[in-house]
Amino acid sequence: MKSSKLMKQILTASSLLLVYSLNAFCLTVTEQTEIYDSYAVEAKGNIEAALQKMIKIHAGNPDDYFVNYRLGYLLSINKKYANAIIHYQKAAQLKPLSLEPLLGMSLAAYYAGDDSKLVIVSKDILKINAQNYYGFLRMAGAQIRLKDFEGALKTSSEALKYYPLDAILLEQKAFALNALGKVSDAKHVAQELILLSPSNSFAKSLMNSVLSKK
Repeated sequence: MKSSKLMKQILTASSLLLVYSLNAFCLTVTEQTEIYDSYAVEAKGNIEAALQKMIKIHAGNPDDYFVNYRLGYLLSINKKYANAIIHYQKAAQLKPLSLEPLLGMSLAAYYAGDDSKLVIVSKDILKINAQNYYGFLRMAGAQIRLKDFEGALKTSSEALKYYPLDAILLEQKAFALNALGKVSDAKHVAQELILLSPSNSFAKSLMNSVLSKK
């Protein structure tokens, strides 16, 4: 008897949770079915069909976080980066503390070659999560490409406090130091990198470059 009562309470709680979840997304059952269908056609490689289904859903739900996030994702993998950024940005406005759309946006900005935008988005990521690996990594990379070597040095140095053995961050720091003419410091970081990764071609190339400057 107690077991039956407990099962009824569990089922009631599950039903309430399901209703809450559906209300949280603010989507009809038909729209949710369309979303599941969009996953199915995406899995088959038909990104355009998945995209069209989400665009249709977005027309009736322009302020839905999930819909904007998924649109941003699909547009990004369809290489429509400018449009992807718009929807990621909308998702970020709807949930200001969420890292998901900002990380998606930073990746879209990277593939779009918009390094100025990438720096801005990476700073927003680090405002929410001050130790975020991708916030550091993508910002330092963008700063290097923008020839802001002081900025890249500052970013990579800060990141290495949390990820001291990360080869890519060490590469970024060494590159920035070398570009700033801090040859001795660049050599020291390159040596760290070779110790960590003996076959690292970047570190070997940098060491050769440093030695040639003597």
